[in-house]
Amino acid sequence: MQVLESIHDRIATEPVMFMAFIEALIGVFIVFGVDLTTEQSAAILIATGSLLSLIARQKVTPTRSIQTSPASSPGSGGGPVRDVDGVLAHVD
Repeated sequence: MQVLESIHDRIATEPVMFMAFIEALIGVFIVFGVDLTTEQSAAILIATGSLLSLIARQKVTPTRSIQTSPASSPGSGGGPVRDVDGVLAHVD
């Protein structure tokens, strides 16, 4: 049970690594066992890559917003700004 929780935690914190692992696993099955044409293999990898990317995107979307000052608005040449935690950043 603890192993499954560990795997779930890893997937939740590293979704892109999980996505790459699944795609590599599919590639290994295609190379060493499943008799598919090149087009079928490509279609499977594209479909799974797209689906897993959508899942990963939900997990890695930034949750912090950056508050910009009037001096850093588009067309003003950028400038230093602070994010919501007060960390100094630079916007070009």
